[in-house]
Amino acid sequence: YIHGIFALVKTIVENVRRKYWRMCVVKRVLSVLLTLSLAVSLLAGCNSGSGNSSAASSKTQSADSSEPVSVRWIQHQIEYADPLNKLVDKYMDEHPNVTINLEVNGTNYWETLKSMLAANDVPDIFMTDGYNVMRSYTDYLEDLSDEDFVDVIKEEARQCVDLDGQVVGLPTGFQGNGMIYNKRIFEENNIEIPTTFSEFKSVCEELQSKGITPMINGYKEGYHLGFFLGSIGYAHIPDMEEYNNQRYDGSVTFAGQPELMRCIDFLDYVLEQGKNDPLNVAMSDACTLFAQEQAAMMFQGEWTWGTIKSINPDIQAGMFPVPVSEVAEENKLTVDTNCCWHVGKGGNATEEAKKILNWIALSDSSKEIMENDFQITPAVEGWDYIGDNPFSMAAFEALQESDTYCWPWARWPDGFRDAAGQELQEYILGNVSKEDLLPELDNIWDKLT
Repeated sequence: YIHGIFALVKTIVENVRRKYWRMCVVKRVLSVLLTLSLAVSLLAGCNSGSGNSSAASSKTQSADSSEPVSVRWIQHQIEYADPLNKLVDKYMDEHPNVTINLEVNGTNYWETLKSMLAANDVPDIFMTDGYNVMRSYTDYLEDLSDEDFVDVIKEEARQCVDLDGQVVGLPTGFQGNGMIYNKRIFEENNIEIPTTFSEFKSVCEELQSKGITPMINGYKEGYHLGFFLGSIGYAHIPDMEEYNNQRYDGSVTFAGQPELMRCIDFLDYVLEQGKNDPLNVAMSDACTLFAQEQAAMMFQGEWTWGTIKSINPDIQAGMFPVPVSEVAEENKLTVDTNCCWHVGKGGNATEEAKKILNWIALSDSSKEIMENDFQITPAVEGWDYIGDNPFSMAAFEALQESDTYCWPWARWPDGFRDAAGQELQEYILGNVSKEDLLPELDNIWDKLT
């Protein structure tokens, strides 16, 4: 095309060369030439680009704000389903081209996630507990190290999403667990918060003498006993991180471990202090019983407050460290980053998923929802704890004072927490002896590693 145009121009110029107005014609023709050349170049560019566009967009949807994008987001934490939906709706309001399909699975999340990944059906955003748990999903974790939100992750939360030097997630926040108690019952009976195991026994005896049930034990879900083993036993092991590494390489075992043996003794005692059948009481049932003030205490975490408050808005409650040790200073709340969001490598909308995580961490509209609706201890700089959750406030204050233990289960082999909890259920049923319990947990660990 261009060569033909130049030939035509040359002929015209030769014919008009001797005319007095030839310069005007030449200028006009050159102007036409430039216009036609630009049009041809654009046409060629469009044709060559179309050959690559389908390949480029086959896996990742366009990040163009005008083009429709569909994002699939799956996670557990059913207790936060309402704030999550509010967060998703807000993002879609601000980004009308984006549709987010949110799935909050509170029953079989991990099985569902693994099945999806095995079928190469990679969600754009998914959740893990971070730490060692996320290593099971290494092939599906997008490197997010260059994203803007990385700069605002609190230092204490960075380890949760660090995978061999790469940042592969955004922590949702800190959460803590401990011994939840009814303040009214304690105050009306002049009972002080116990700081040692001996003091805890005295409190339970005092409550029993006044016809008050000391404990609610709800362990229908096996994973909650995994929490118990981790928070009240494993987290107390001196140099826990080193011990954990040694357990992986097989140089130590659970059998005979003092803090774990002490934890089982404590479990035996609290089971004696409750009237209910622990294996027939789910977390929701335990929250209901506590809200109805049918007992003074239960081992749980800050995520239960919403349920408790919805049943009894006037209840006065708090949370203190589980006093498993006779040394008061050794008894601390266990507080850690609860979970983290990842961008699925191989998902259909990875770029939009990255934008969503940046928006969560950096936008004012997201901050308002995270502070006021989620009401969890923030893992992002610049956020405050805002809310009426007394359990979250206790965890936040302990974290500020650096007076906490870390949650150990995210450092365990994938599946060990739930499997250990199921073994503890067998122990409660009498199907496993106290002498065999820790060796059985060793066997479970070894099989998983």
